Amino acid sequence: MKHFITAIILLCCSMNIQAQDPNFYIYIAIGQSNMVGQAPLTAEDSVVSERFQNLTASDCDTHPTGQWRKAVPPLARQWTKLGPTDYFGRTMLENLPKDKKVGILLVAVDGCAIDMFHPEHSATWCAKNLPDWQRNEINCYAGKPFERLMTLARQAQKDGVIKGIILHQGETDAYNETWLQKVKEIYEYLLKELNLKAEDCPIIAGEPVAAEFKGVCARSGGVSRRNKEAAGQI
Repeated sequence: MKHFITAIILLCCSMNIQAQDPNFYIYIAIGQSNMVGQAPLTAEDSVVSERFQNLTASDCDTHPTGQWRKAVPPLARQWTKLGPTDYFGRTMLENLPKDKKVGILLVAVDGCAIDMFHPEHSATWCAKNLPDWQRNEINCYAGKPFERLMTLARQAQKDGVIKGIILHQGETDAYNETWLQKVKEIYEYLLKELNLKAEDCPIIAGEPVAAEFKGVCARSGGVSRRNKEAAGQI
């Protein structure tokens, strides 16, 4: 009986440790080089609150894949730089009650197409004849970045609550007329598979510099206008 009671206590403790924390707000971040991060790191960037966590998604990292750690940059992979998620997380914490935490699940590959995150096109795109440097980045996710994203997203839901999706590509797909539709499909797939509601989990889509600011990929009626339409259609 003594051993039985001890086992029950240990089981209850284990369940408490693994229980979902409703105060842990998790954000999925996907994209290409802009999301990976392009800004040089400074000593100031390494000062991070314990309330800001990163779920290691890449095998090419000094931290174990699939484990949370303090979000000290770089977050994408070892040897990458400062990205949007770094100060997104910090800014969120500045505007949240002190009992809240913020977590980032970041999967990004330099120069990838939106197809890499599409459930129907990801495998085909990753099987293409890609440059060695890009193949190496994909291999950091065991060759299947979208599957890694979904696996870790489901894992993250056991720890906290997914509150939003952040997407930022760059030059790739700048003139792809199907980009908006594919983003919509990806978003809807994530909502369905992760049992999320759009009103509780918005998507924020970034864009390259617009035509009015002389963006190198912008054109009349192109990326800038298309991405503005996305805000109303997704």
